[in-house]
Amino acid sequence: MLIIHRLRTSRTGRGDRGSVALAVAVIVILAGLTAVMLTRDAADLRQSRGVQDRAAVIGALDVAMADGSALAAVESRSLSDEGDAGGVAWRVTGELVGPDEWQLIATATRGNVRRRAEASLVRRNGSGWLVTDWQVHAS
Repeated sequence: MLIIHRLRTSRTGRGDRGSVALAVAVIVILAGLTAVMLTRDAADLRQSRGVQDRAAVIGALDVAMADGSALAAVESRSLSDEGDAGGVAWRVTGELVGPDEWQLIATATRGNVRRRAEASLVRRNGSGWLVTDWQVHAS
């Protein structure tokens, strides 16, 4: 009877060691997969933040151009203004290039994203100012 008890104990001992080794291997594999997923999620988050920053900068350029259009109605030769729109710093400058035409340049910056927009303001037949030739450049 003692012999049978020893055989069962030694078999169980070897089986437990194999199960522990298998469990450790599964944990290592799961840890590796988790690390890969976290790295991928972090890259997606950075890309998403960049898209949001670019959209906010374009919106701030629109605000700057609107401000420049309003200033063009009251200024005589040149204009300059700056401000903040949704956490994006913007600046607009303008020069009168003809009796009914202004040349506006606006810049907006947020983080590493910087854009520059150039546009002409034209008044035809005594009407209000119209924005023409709007061009946006990465700078």
